[in-house]
Amino acid sequence: MKKMMLILLPLFILGTLLAAPLNEGFESETCPPSGWTIRYANPSPPSGNLMTHSTTYFYEGSRSFRFSSFSSGSPYDEYLITPQLVVTDEDKTVSFWYRKYTSGSEVFRVGWSSTGTEVADFTWSSDITNASTSWQQYTKTDLPVGTKYVAVHYKPSSSQWYLYIDAFVGPQIDVSAPPNPAVLVYPTNGGWAFLDDTLSWT
Repeated sequence: MKKMMLILLPLFILGTLLAAPLNEGFESETCPPSGWTIRYANPSPPSGNLMTHSTTYFYEGSRSFRFSSFSSGSPYDEYLITPQLVVTDEDKTVSFWYRKYTSGSEVFRVGWSSTGTEVADFTWSSDITNASTSWQQYTKTDLPVGTKYVAVHYKPSSSQWYLYIDAFVGPQIDVSAPPNPAVLVYPTNGGWAFLDDTLSWT
């Protein structure tokens, strides 16, 4: 029992220290950011419709996330999905800033899922059609407790231009469980050992 406590206590403390609210500015050159997921309805989207981090417009910092329907090639639907979150009664608000390019009529909606990241897993809001050339904030203050993922669904019906997303904030990111936790086979049950190893996982 003591051995198990000595193993679990540092992992619990580490998880607590690493836990942080979602706060993404899309400043990295790599799209999507670490832990995020992107999906295309088109299995072979044209290069002009690839999602990216753009330096053209940004609410803060020097980059934003950009959806695109610039090139002809339906379906045009694209999805941006957060890392796994921990939504509680005390922490159930998500928000981000959005704007469109200089032209086009951009449409999107927001979804939330308590299970997985497949499109069918999400409950979706009504379409949001008021994107303009000025930054506006989307806020949802009542995510259902137990929500794990929030998604933005970019849904142009035809070729348009670009929709930009920035300053995406929300509940705490779930860091409670590594994907492949270590299994210790030494020392034997009830035994003691002084280890100088580092546990890691990918």
